[in-house]
Amino acid sequence: MKLFPLNKQLLVVRMEKYSVEMAGTLRRVFSFLDLDAPTEEVMQRMLTKETQNRGDKLMKEKTRSMFPKTRKILTEFYRPYNEQLAQLLNDDGYLWNIRQSNT
Repeated sequence: MKLFPLNKQLLVVRMEKYSVEMAGTLRRVFSFLDLDAPTEEVMQRMLTKETQNRGDKLMKEKTRSMFPKTRKILTEFYRPYNEQLAQLLNDDGYLWNIRQSNT
């Protein structure tokens, strides 16, 4: 993080958070980019605009759930990296795989 100091040149946005807090996340992005906040009218158009990327929805319809053994292997492999990321960003939301594997 020597080249890209957190909160100055790098903004990390979790998709899970964006999907439940769209307006707040968008305001945070505008602020980070030092842009004027959109008007309420523009914000409402942004929030109600139909999703353009349909690939994710189609992919979910065609795929099955992950095998528990595969999930365990991936969880264990990524655990140290997710722990580092959570600590670096001060956000336990990046520990999702650890919480899921313990249930």
